[in-house]
Amino acid sequence: MKIADGTLTEQELQAAYLARHDLGPGYPQLDVPPYVRRLYLDSTAEDLSLKFAPTWSPEKQAQVDADLEVALRRFLMIPEGPRIQIRSTFSGSIALDRALATAQLLARQRGKKKIAVITTTPCIDIMKLFLLERADVKPAFVASNKNGALGVLDAEAVLQKLAQVRAKDEREHIVVLVCSPENPTGSIWSEQDLMHIARECAAADATLIVDHCFAVAGVHHPKDVAAVWSAASELCDWIGIWDTGKTFGLNEDKLGFLISGDAETSRAIDAALAVVQFGVARRAKIFFSELFRLATYYDHVRELNELCANNLETLERLVGPSFDLFPTKAGSLALIDVSRTGEADEAIRKRLLSNGVGTVAGSIFFHSSWKPEHYIRLALARRADYFEEAVMQMMQVLS
Repeated sequence: MKIADGTLTEQELQAAYLARHDLGPGYPQLDVPPYVRRLYLDSTAEDLSLKFAPTWSPEKQAQVDADLEVALRRFLMIPEGPRIQIRSTFSGSIALDRALATAQLLARQRGKKKIAVITTTPCIDIMKLFLLERADVKPAFVASNKNGALGVLDAEAVLQKLAQVRAKDEREHIVVLVCSPENPTGSIWSEQDLMHIARECAAADATLIVDHCFAVAGVHHPKDVAAVWSAASELCDWIGIWDTGKTFGLNEDKLGFLISGDAETSRAIDAALAVVQFGVARRAKIFFSELFRLATYYDHVRELNELCANNLETLERLVGPSFDLFPTKAGSLALIDVSRTGEADEAIRKRLLSNGVGTVAGSIFFHSSWKPEHYIRLALARRADYFEEAVMQMMQVLS
């Protein structure tokens, strides 16, 4: 099968299908713990998922939804109470797509003809790709290079762009779209920055969307990440996004979630989701409800954190003498500065791939005139022995 390489997903697919050592996708590729295997083999979820009336009722379905919400709130430390609403979908990508659709619905309800989306660069390219699919959306990218340093988030630049877009055309509904931790840099938006952005979004009647897919996955402690549901709270219209993929992996067996903090946004999310789904599988809801509960008891997040941190130390030990590493402060990804080779990142990615090591070219994350071409991204959430072997093979190719 020939796989193109023009997008992040395509590069990750190449790594997954063609590389003996796959450090491309950010999804964990780890030995599945016994308690997760037992969940897969438990016939209870299968039995309940195949029940119909009269042995199944609306009350039982509501209980399945409630159990999932309770488990997720505990796992992600989402405050209790009816104000914050949670909806499930098939993946984080679908959640992001439906968040943008929600913003478009809110725009129409408020008499606006278009939405203007302000987001950061570098970031995952589906941000740009989703926006380009929509004829009534204008994207504006703000560089995360405050004081000339890669990955330094610049709230003032975001707010300056917000003011510019607002002044240019008041008929547009503005969306501020950020990730925390960011992909690929792992940079985190502080609680103060999120609150500042939220206040300005409220003043502009704008919607704040925050992708938190790496919130509990990586080298950081989950409490290091300020969540939009706590920082923005009642300050503005906001949507938080999270999915299970970056935390659990499980070969694409996952759910995505949209979290919102006011009734109007929640109703718009419901309308946007109804376009693409009747609902997600009952089996998936039951499975992930139990997984969130057990993962808390079995310290899954702490173990993933320790593994990623140890692999980052391995990377520093094996690569540090030859190449500079971008300082990974959060998330489960690492960036290597390969400028000393004199080759562009895409050429290096292809050379590594042909030698059995799957990586991602850093330039795929940049969407403005500022486009460095000397970074390679690696995933840290791999078995320690596999990861070390992969890095050693990579260094042999690059030496």
